[in-house]
Amino acid sequence: AHATVFVQLGRAHTMNKNTKDAIDALERANSINPFDPTVHCTLKDLYQSAGKEEEAKLEQDHCRILAAGKSKITQ
Repeated sequence: AHATVFVQLGRAHTMNKNTKDAIDALERANSINPFDPTVHCTLKDLYQSAGKEEEAKLEQDHCRILAAGKSKITQ
């Protein structure tokens, strides 16, 4: 399966306020493609909403690092 499918599924769950299933879908996307900053940034927000501060901090670090790398590549 493609990571994009799970990202879209995660977005749908997020829109429906289903945080647990959104996290599950995005964790699956991350296992397929761990280099997508969008997944990490979204997981950070979802973990914060779920009260998972330690996981949120880790995802924030991944988000920041990967987003910075992506912006250098696209410049």
